[in-house]
Amino acid sequence: MIIMFSCIVSYGTVANASPNPSSWKLISPTPNKVIKSGELFIAIKLLDSVTVNKGSLQILIDDNLITNFVKFSPYDITVLYTVPLHEGKHKIELHIRTLSNIILNPIISTFYVNKFSGVNKDSVIVKKADFFEFAGTLNASDKQMNYSGPGAEAITVSPNVPYVRDFDADLIVRVGKVSFPFKYYNTSDQYLYPPGTQSRNYLQYGIRYGGMEFLYGDQTPTFDKLVLSGIRVKGWMFTYNSPKFKIQVVNGISQFAQEGQLIKYHASDSISMPPPPNLRADSTYIVPGIYQRDLTAARISYGSPIEGSVISINLLRSRDEINSIHYGANAMDNIVAGADESFVTNANKMRVNAGFAVSALTTDTRDGPSTESQIDSLYGYKVGINPFFIKSIFVLNATTIKPNQPSTADYITAIFKSSSQDKQTNNLLTVDYHFFGSSYASFGNPFVLNDLWAGTLQDQIDFLNHKIVLSGRYTYQENNVSAGELTTLNTQIISGSALFAPSAKLPQQTILVNNQARNSPYTGISNLVDAHDDAFNITGLLNYNLKSGNSLTSFSTSYINSSRTDAINTYTSNKIQIASGEVSENLIKINLGLDLRYSTTFYSSPEMSTTSLSNSYDARIRYEIRKIKTTLAFGAEIVHSNALALLGSSYSDRNNFNFNINSRILRGFTITIEAGFAPYTDYQFSGNSYKENYAIARLIYTFDFKR
Repeated sequence: MIIMFSCIVSYGTVANASPNPSSWKLISPTPNKVIKSGELFIAIKLLDSVTVNKGSLQILIDDNLITNFVKFSPYDITVLYTVPLHEGKHKIELHIRTLSNIILNPIISTFYVNKFSGVNKDSVIVKKADFFEFAGTLNASDKQMNYSGPGAEAITVSPNVPYVRDFDADLIVRVGKVSFPFKYYNTSDQYLYPPGTQSRNYLQYGIRYGGMEFLYGDQTPTFDKLVLSGIRVKGWMFTYNSPKFKIQVVNGISQFAQEGQLIKYHASDSISMPPPPNLRADSTYIVPGIYQRDLTAARISYGSPIEGSVISINLLRSRDEINSIHYGANAMDNIVAGADESFVTNANKMRVNAGFAVSALTTDTRDGPSTESQIDSLYGYKVGINPFFIKSIFVLNATTIKPNQPSTADYITAIFKSSSQDKQTNNLLTVDYHFFGSSYASFGNPFVLNDLWAGTLQDQIDFLNHKIVLSGRYTYQENNVSAGELTTLNTQIISGSALFAPSAKLPQQTILVNNQARNSPYTGISNLVDAHDDAFNITGLLNYNLKSGNSLTSFSTSYINSSRTDAINTYTSNKIQIASGEVSENLIKINLGLDLRYSTTFYSSPEMSTTSLSNSYDARIRYEIRKIKTTLAFGAEIVHSNALALLGSSYSDRNNFNFNINSRILRGFTITIEAGFAPYTDYQFSGNSYKENYAIARLIYTFDFKR
C-alpha cells in the first residue's frame, strides 16, 4: 500500500517547476515547535486558489508514511496524529500535486516532542497551556438548480427538491486538559439513498481526557484489514491509548431496518408475472425487507508503534434483530476473531504486517438454536456445547457454517527500504500475500472477496534525488481455492511506471503501463463461466514549465491507449484512445491567469473502425485582487459527442458556462459564489434536450479562540 501511494505521488512535474512555490504553506507545527506526545496537529494552508489532487498527498513523519487522519477543505489540509512519538527531534515532510499534474514544492520541517536539542540541549520545555480553547471549521453550501426544456423531467432526480444544501461542522472545545469534540454533517441530498442504509447525515460528539476518549453518534471504526474496516456504525466508541497499550471498543447499529411487504397474488397476475417461488397457500408472498443489524467489536493492542512490535487481538459480534421487521428473509449471526502484528525497525528500513482471522456464520436464526443432540448429529461428532446456553452470544443451528469449511483469512506484507551511502538512490521493495477462504465472512468488512489467494511483488527505485523514478509490480490472483466452482479463474497483473524529471528547466515525462490477463480452463459450459481476456493500458504524460520575466507558462499533454481483447466474448473487445493538451498562462505582475484545454476521444471495436467519440474544449480566465484577497474566474466548457449506435450515444453538445468569485476578506473566513448555465442539446432526439441554470454559495469559517 505504501508503494502504491508513493508511485501515485511521483507522477507529475518536479517540485522546482511549480507554478507558484508558495502555493501551500505549513501553518502547524511551526519550525522547531515543542509539542506533547500524541498531540501532533498538522495544518497546511492552500494559497493562490490552487486545486490539489487529494489522492496525491504524501505525509511522512520520520520517513514513516501517514495516510489516515487527513481532512481536506477547499483551502486547508489538517491532520490530527495521535500516535505516540518518542522524545526529541522529529522530521515532517509533505508532498502533493495539483489536478493539472504539477507537483508543488515539498515542505520539510522539524518539531520536537517534550525535549529539544538546540542551544539548551535536552532541556525540558514546559509551556503554560491556555486554559480554554474553542477551535474548528464551519462549512455551509447551498446549490440552487432550475431545469427547463423537453428533457428536463427525465434528468431531474427530484422535481420537488430543486436544491442541495450542506452544512458541516468540525469543532472542539477544551477546558484545561478535558476536550469535547463535535462533528456534524447534514445534507438535503438524501433522496438518492434508499431506506435501510446508513444516512449520509452525520453526528458525533464526545469527551477526551489524557489517553481516553469516548465518542457517541456516527462512527467509522477501522481496526484491521480483515475483521473491521471502515464500516459505518451508529452508537458509541471508547478508546484508551498509552505509549504501549491501546484498547478500542465500538457498539451500535451497522444497518437500519427496512420493512418488507406481504402481497396478495391473483391468478390474473400470471399474464405479466409468473407465480413467485415463495408463494404461500393463502396466495400471498413476501417481498423481504432488511433487518436491523447490531455490531459490537473490540481491539486490544500491546507494543510500541514507533519501533519494535505491536500485537493486536480483534473480536467482532454482529447479529440481525429478528423483531426489527415483520417480513424478512434470513436473519444472520456472525462472530469473528483475529490477531495481527506489526513490526518495524529503526528508521523504518523494514516493516512487516501480518494477520489472520476466523469467522463463524449462521445464515438463518429465525428458528433459534438447535438442540445439543441435533448439533452433534449434524457435525458428526460430539461438539460438547449446548446451543441454548450460548444463544445470547451466537445462534448455533443447522444453517451454521461448519468449522471444517474454509472460514479463515490471513495476510502478510513486508516492506524493505534501502538507500545508497550518498542518499542519491533509494529502493523500496514490497512483498504481499492474501488468502480468503470461501466461507469467511465478517459483517464488519462486507467488501471482502472470498475464495481466493493473491500474491504481489513490487519494487520502486529512484535515482539522483528523485530525478528518475522507476517502479514495477506483479500480482497473481487465483480464485476457487475450495474447488467448489465450475472452473478456476487466474488473474495476472503486470504494471510499471517511469518518471524522468532531470531539471526544472527541462520537460518532465511520465510513462505508465498496466496489463491484466484473465484466464480459466475451457469448460464449454457457458461464456459466463469461461474467461480468456486481456486488458492493456498505456499512458504517457509530458509537462513543461517556462518562466519568462513576470509570466509563467505551463504546457502539458497526455495520451491514453486502453484496449481490451476477449477471445471468448469477442463482441466485447474494444479500444479507447484519449489525447489531451493543456496550456496555462500566469501573468504574475498583473495577477491574471488563462487556462486552455482540449481533449479528444476515439473508439474502435471488431465491428467498428476507429471513430471519433467526443471532443472537449475548456477555457478559463482568472484574475486575483490581492489587496482584498479575492479571485474572479470565468470558465466555459463545450463537449461535443458523436452518434455511435453500439454505445447508445447521439450527436449532442453538453456545455457549461460559469462565473466564480472566491474571497478571503476576513481572517479565517472564505466565501465562494458560483453561477452557471449548462445546456444540453441532442441533435437527433430533441425531446432529450434541456437547459440547466444553477447557483452555488459556499461559506467556510476556520477559527481558534484561546484564553
